[in-house]
Amino acid sequence: MGISDAFGGPAAGAIIPSLIPDHLLPSGNVIRGILLKGSHIAGPGVAGVIVVSLGTHATYIATSIFFVLGAVLLIRIDEGPAIAPVGKESRFFLEIREGLKVVWYYKWIAAMILMASVQLMMVIGVENVLLPVITKRDFGTASVFATSAALFSLGGAISAIICIKAKVKNPGLVSVVVWGLFIFAPLVLAFPSSKELIFLAYFAAGFSVGPWEAFWATQVQREVPAEYQGRVFSIDYMGSLGLMPLGMALAGPMVSVFGEKELLIGVAVFHLLICGIVLFVPGVKEMKSTKPPYSSGNSSMGEQPRA
Repeated sequence: MGISDAFGGPAAGAIIPSLIPDHLLPSGNVIRGILLKGSHIAGPGVAGVIVVSLGTHATYIATSIFFVLGAVLLIRIDEGPAIAPVGKESRFFLEIREGLKVVWYYKWIAAMILMASVQLMMVIGVENVLLPVITKRDFGTASVFATSAALFSLGGAISAIICIKAKVKNPGLVSVVVWGLFIFAPLVLAFPSSKELIFLAYFAAGFSVGPWEAFWATQVQREVPAEYQGRVFSIDYMGSLGLMPLGMALAGPMVSVFGEKELLIGVAVFHLLICGIVLFVPGVKEMKSTKPPYSSGNSSMGEQPRA
């Protein structure tokens, strides 16, 4: 599952410009994000109905069928001719190195990937582990966890729609500042006084991801030449999602060392600190570089493209 997502996720981001014109990229990326969040909201309910009606084995079979149907839907997509760098052999490690050069060339992309990587590892990883543990322990039911996750997705969908309708001059500044709202999630888990407060906090925390749905993929698709977009999205996935399991694995030991409440407050502060630091990187606030589009001739030390 992890391997398939590592291939499918970056490809899904890179294929969007092949399907819709440039002026519809923001809407297309937001609609894709909303549909994904909608599936996160409706999926557990659908799965529950199938489990109750047909049993666990039938649920897994149905899930497999849905994966196959999803793959079949891609067959008719025409991306046009394959694009590859001129004069370069299509070799695995060469393309990885080229992808890293592209990310480093656009310093704002590198900074935001690094920001998301450390936050997903240290903040989201801890929150993902402790949300079901704390809510089940304090309220005696798994429904609080499920409802919180659904409200988070709902908040993100609403936020993305608002962002796509708004005229934003500095999409990076908006994305990073609103991303700071995620601190509501660890803070409410540090002080879980009521189910209603947790629901409200997770709904508000969900708004933190909306600007990323609206702006991140669109700006990368506009800034980075098409032949390099798949590699940039792959590195994004590798950094953003690859480190989160490490944070989840460390959550238990860190609770033992620091204490549950102290750890949750600490990761909330850490989250805001990283958000503040990344805003000092040139281009982050605008999600735009002043350099010319990347090519293999201008990748080294920020050189200007050759004539």
